[in-house]
Amino acid sequence: IDTLLASLLITGSISWLYYADRLLELPIGLVAITIATVMLPNLSRLHAAHSQAGFSRTLDWGLRVSLLFALPAAVALYLLAVPVIATIFYRGALTALDVRMTALAVQAFAVGMVAFTLVKVLAPAYFARQDMRTPLRIAVIAVSVNVVLNLALFQIMGHVGLALATTTAAVVQSWLLLRGILQGGHFRPDGAFYRYLGKLVAATAVMALPLIYVSPPAQAWLTMTSVTRTGWLAGVCCAGGALYFLVVWLLGVRPAHLRYHV
Repeated sequence: IDTLLASLLITGSISWLYYADRLLELPIGLVAITIATVMLPNLSRLHAAHSQAGFSRTLDWGLRVSLLFALPAAVALYLLAVPVIATIFYRGALTALDVRMTALAVQAFAVGMVAFTLVKVLAPAYFARQDMRTPLRIAVIAVSVNVVLNLALFQIMGHVGLALATTTAAVVQSWLLLRGILQGGHFRPDGAFYRYLGKLVAATAVMALPLIYVSPPAQAWLTMTSVTRTGWLAGVCCAGGALYFLVVWLLGVRPAHLRYHV
């Protein structure tokens, strides 16, 4: 339905959403889908063995690892939307307007990156228990939210409204999946989990500083040569990434804490 409604908007809307969606799928595919693939057989085995504690610890591990990457990726993609789009796509028939419009869609999707990731990571907790009905019912609710918001926003906000509708639907879907797991007692987060989450939020906030204050303004990215853009983007990303993991380390998070064990 996104493509159908986008076809009713100004020329380029379909392409802007397409490029933004492809860019979002990269980190989600690398992190969330990989973690979900690792988790599913282990969760199935633990459920068959009636190991409630092991089931919860496996979910704890999956959420910790996915959030370690999803939080900074979401913020970085939001703040560096124009640089990333300009560096990857700004050539040939793509214009400066296309870059800016695609970047707006990227930012709308980036707001929901954590939610998109959680949907992928939490779904195996249902599949492992052979509960197909609950995630299907939740997916129907999310699709309904998406359709309603699409119709409400696309004429007001254009292609950005369509992206925000998708993001909102993902937030609803991830929240309902998480609520079901918590209420069923399948995941029991302790104080250590919430402290870990707080550390990631703090590290992400620190990481955002060089992305905001060191990165050139959006207009400058559009006038740089391809080589200059690539160099700047690599430098800013490396600086932000190094700062993020440094702060995570200083706050006490170690690789040993993220090893999978039941």
